[in-house]
Amino acid sequence: MKIKTKLKLIIFFSILILAGILSANLFWQQQIERQSKQLALVMELNHAIFNKDRIRDEYFLYHEARSKEQFLLIHEKIGGLLERMSAAFAGAEEMTGLGKMTGLHAKIGHFFDQLVRIDESLVGHAAAQELRERIVSQMLVNADQQYRNGLKLLKAANEKTVHQNNLTHLYSNIVFGLLVLLIVFFAVIIIRNITWPLIRLHEGTEIIASGNLDYKTNIKTNDEIGQLSTAFDAMTENLREITILRDELSKEIEKRKQTEAALRESERILNETGKMAKVGGWEFDVDTLQQTWTEEVYRIHEVDLPYSPDVKKGINFYHPESRPQIEKAVQRAIDHGEPFDLELGFITAKDNHLWVRAKGEAVQKEGKTLKVFGTFQDITKRRQAEEALKESEQKYRHLVESTADWIWACDLEGRQTFANKAPKGMLGYEVHEIIGVLGDSLMHPEDAKRMQKWFNKSVEEKKGWKNSILRWKHKDGSIKFLESTARPILDSEGNLTGFIGIDRDITERRQIEEALRESEERFKAQYQGTPNPTFTWKKQGEDFVLIDFNDAARAITDGKAGEFVGRKATELYSGRQELLRDLRRCYDQRDVIRREIRSEHFVPGRLVVVTFAFVPPDLVLVHLEDITDRRQAEEEQVKLQVQLSNALEIAHLGHWEYDVVSDLFTFNDHFYKIFRTTAEQLGGYTMSSAEYARRFVHPDDMHIVEEETRKAIEATDPHFSRQLEHRLLYADGTVGHITVRFFIVKDAHGRTVKTYGVNQDITERKKMEEELLRAQKLESVGLLAGGIAHNFNNILTTILGNVSLAKIQVTPEGEIFEMLSEAETASLRARTLTRQLLTFAKGGAPVKETASIKEILKESPSFVLRGSKSRCEFSIAEDLWPAEIDVGQMSQVINNIVINANQAMPEGGIIQVAAENLIIEDRHGLPVKPGRYIKISITDQGVGIAEKHLLNIFDPYFTTKQEGSGLGLATTYSIIKKHDGHITVESQLGAGTTFHIHLPASDEAVLEKEEVKLITGQGRILVMDDEAPLRKTVRRMLNNLGYESEFAKDGAEAIRMYKEAQESEKPYDAVLLDLTIPGGMGGKEAIKKLLEIDPEVKAIVFSGYSDDPVLANFQEYGFKGMMPKPFESLSLGKVLHEVLKGEKE
Repeated sequence: MKIKTKLKLIIFFSILILAGILSANLFWQQQIERQSKQLALVMELNHAIFNKDRIRDEYFLYHEARSKEQFLLIHEKIGGLLERMSAAFAGAEEMTGLGKMTGLHAKIGHFFDQLVRIDESLVGHAAAQELRERIVSQMLVNADQQYRNGLKLLKAANEKTVHQNNLTHLYSNIVFGLLVLLIVFFAVIIIRNITWPLIRLHEGTEIIASGNLDYKTNIKTNDEIGQLSTAFDAMTENLREITILRDELSKEIEKRKQTEAALRESERILNETGKMAKVGGWEFDVDTLQQTWTEEVYRIHEVDLPYSPDVKKGINFYHPESRPQIEKAVQRAIDHGEPFDLELGFITAKDNHLWVRAKGEAVQKEGKTLKVFGTFQDITKRRQAEEALKESEQKYRHLVESTADWIWACDLEGRQTFANKAPKGMLGYEVHEIIGVLGDSLMHPEDAKRMQKWFNKSVEEKKGWKNSILRWKHKDGSIKFLESTARPILDSEGNLTGFIGIDRDITERRQIEEALRESEERFKAQYQGTPNPTFTWKKQGEDFVLIDFNDAARAITDGKAGEFVGRKATELYSGRQELLRDLRRCYDQRDVIRREIRSEHFVPGRLVVVTFAFVPPDLVLVHLEDITDRRQAEEEQVKLQVQLSNALEIAHLGHWEYDVVSDLFTFNDHFYKIFRTTAEQLGGYTMSSAEYARRFVHPDDMHIVEEETRKAIEATDPHFSRQLEHRLLYADGTVGHITVRFFIVKDAHGRTVKTYGVNQDITERKKMEEELLRAQKLESVGLLAGGIAHNFNNILTTILGNVSLAKIQVTPEGEIFEMLSEAETASLRARTLTRQLLTFAKGGAPVKETASIKEILKESPSFVLRGSKSRCEFSIAEDLWPAEIDVGQMSQVINNIVINANQAMPEGGIIQVAAENLIIEDRHGLPVKPGRYIKISITDQGVGIAEKHLLNIFDPYFTTKQEGSGLGLATTYSIIKKHDGHITVESQLGAGTTFHIHLPASDEAVLEKEEVKLITGQGRILVMDDEAPLRKTVRRMLNNLGYESEFAKDGAEAIRMYKEAQESEKPYDAVLLDLTIPGGMGGKEAIKKLLEIDPEVKAIVFSGYSDDPVLANFQEYGFKGMMPKPFESLSLGKVLHEVLKGEKE
């Protein structure tokens, strides 16, 4: 049997046994994984139950919606885990435990749902609380059972997992033992059939390798080893014969080695020669295109010697721009045998860029190229030297052409032979105008003669000249000073051929020197002319000697200053050592030193500043300045500065400076007070513009500040100033308004380097302006609203009067009475609308009475919220003060605000109504007088009001609601203003809105109201009104009340009728006057005439302008009573009775 067959059988049985072992191992592994998954599910279930119990306890304590949502989520998660475990577990005991836990899970969910419903619907009920406690108790019992069952299930799963792992370890040990036995069995078989024959064969090879070619292995088996032994013996025999031939060939090989060694030596000499000359050689066969290189070529290419490229690879080393040239040259050498010599760009294997020279020639036979060879040389340094030389030539040419100095050359006659372009700038001449021209022809005549003399001398002596100054004539006729330097040009034999030189324009320098001389003269004049005494000291060894003084010094010494000249400083300053030290320090530090002293000699008792100034090379000027008066002025200035600072604080002005170059703001304390912070809180008095904008500028107004800053920086007018207003951010995050007035400072180049100015907080002023704007808007709308309301009230009076009369004519039990009552109710509702409009009427005022705000605050919201999802919570002081108010208007105010609050909460919510007594000693930022006030606050939990709308919500007809009229809050604002109160609003989107109302409190008590009944009477009544339908209705009402009536269309007619009645025997008992008659005399004018006729006239004013001040203060105008339109019989009878009888029912 062959070894291959034996090995196949061994492998087959090994695989079979191994497959069985693996299958058993896989089965037990699956059992372990299944049991591990079951254990993981049980542990996850127990963890979820624990978390659910924790969240449940949180809900029991705090009733938070977040806890409820978390409980429901984890409850759902537990349900999912129970379903997954039902699919994963198969044991009867396990399924029974899962069934119990599923049932408990359902009960807990059911109990929790009941608990949530109780918490949401029956809050505060005692029965609900008892039911809730029972449900909580049941939940806790079921949760405890569920938790215990979970622990029991976890314990069983854990024990089962441990048991399964122990079984797996046991079976694994058994399988491992069987595997070891199998390996030993097969090893014995391999050793007997394969290893021993191989050892014998190995021993035979070692014997043969030692030189014994006659040895035979003689392994007689039928497998491959036996066949190998036979072949090995045959090979040994052949090897013995070959050995004999080898000895013969060795001699021949030795001869060839000697020849190759000689050839390598020749190649070495050639390579060394190439390295020394840095020239490499190459060649390639045309048929194979395979190249052969010398070592120098390898070095230039930066590749290792084994590298053997073809022609194409060799060409790829050339720079991409050079490849077409070398490709073309090589191809023409191959095709036509043409030689080539090229200098090309080259890139080595290490990416170094070189310049190389490649030469090549073709070897031909019978017109056909057989191979091409040539040289290869690195010429980078040579090219670099050529480029450097070219660059140097260009640089020096550019230097000569671009220099401001005139570089020239001339012949022995002084005629210009070369010039750069400098004469154009110096003298205004082009180069072609200079070449060939004698230099002295362009000079000042005096200097031309002088120059000709020294030029001739220079020619004779073959010497140049240096720093000679000559005056040259500019093309425009002006004179330029040039400083000339030249050297001779000698040929190879030493003969003078000309001069080359350079001339420099020193005209400006001469002007500066002249200015310096003048400056020195001015200094001397100033030195003597200065009113302050000045002394000049000269350094002498370790001391100083006084050498000079000015006239002011002579004056303060009474002419004795000359006596001090020549004396030393140590002598004159012996009593003032600090001055002597300053003198020495000034000289040593080459600096200016100042000291303030109280003079003892020249100006006793005066305050003097002594200034020591070093003057090179060895002088020190000592300057005395009496600053007594200036110091007093400075002290006065400090006092003024303090006063100014106090004024800034009183005016709420904050000063600032902005350095444009450093981008830094500098502030004072008043500035920080405006922003309600301090320098300590912000880390100092400086900050960058970016930080200033982030801290203090409202984001929506950032563009305003940036634009004004840009204008200030770009402004060309040095007196540029601006004033702007923008919103600010206080340190606490609230928003205000500020006005900024600023100026700019420019440098000598006209650039803005600094801005400075003052800020003023105008938040309060803005609020006042907004109040004024609202009032102006209401006044403009009031004219229109008053007219509409007046006409509408006239119509309503006719309707309401006829309806009230008709009701008297029918029985209360009938359907007609019910219909008339509904019509009357509708008319009264319409009257409410006219009151809203009349609130805007010019001059309108509420008809006030002392009333309790508490009752209005409780009754109005309850009526408005009836049937809605919202409810009110009240926090009203028990001792709340009464107020002088129009009850109807104030009810309207509360109604409007509560309606808005309810509409802001579509899903319902709580509206908090609070009222308290408040004494305002100062304004607290409110436009009201100090005194006793009632503060009303109404807060909702609605969507809030956007900041951009807060300024407009009190404007007439402004609304953000689709069906809103825009009158509600405008009416509210007007009513509060007419009550001498104030209303404000605070709101934040998503957080709700609060309205604050401040009303003046009253010192009077609230009067109790009495029930009003229909009051009849007797008498003659004169009625004045321009509306015919209304006159007809009033006639019916007066007749029904028992009165006789006559009517006038306007005031003039009423006066005439009243006068005639007075003169007759039937005077009028009372007069009813309409306040306003279009195109005629109204009640206000008519009452004046009537009082002249009859001072005791009993006049009653009535008007469609029910909020007119005349109605509110009728007695001041001479009326005995008043009635706002619309009115009905009940009101008419009551007012007539009060006026005629002089008493109130």
